[in-house]
Amino acid sequence: MLFVGIVVACLIAIYTYITSVGEESEYVKYRAFINAIQIKILNFIYKRVAKWLNNWENHETESKYANSLAVKMFLFQFFNSYSSLFYIAFGKRYMETCVNSNCMAELSIQLIFIYFVNFATNIIELGMPVIIRTINLYKERRKL
Repeated sequence: MLFVGIVVACLIAIYTYITSVGEESEYVKYRAFINAIQIKILNFIYKRVAKWLNNWENHETESKYANSLAVKMFLFQFFNSYSSLFYIAFGKRYMETCVNSNCMAELSIQLIFIYFVNFATNIIELGMPVIIRTINLYKERRKL
């Protein structure tokens, strides 16, 4: 529950800061980018916290351990990843104004930034072993 509270606090801080600066379309892009980065960072942190909590719970079997970890990860990542999208889609028009009174345009910008941040992190994650292997082969060839 603490990490769900951290997610909510981060979202409120992002929206409050950007709203105080202005509701121009350029700030929507900044907010979307910051939110996408916040999602990745908190998912990274919570993955380690969930494993630590699961180890602390001392489950009797590996299947109970795996099920408990899966539930923790799913609930946190679902809330962390989709809460801002649900807010923009269903709640923002009632609590504050959208840019040009068009919340769906803001929602699409948010989705685009989340997609591209996820795409970039996946490329880095998949590309790092290839880069490390290439560097190691280069170092070995220089030694010969």
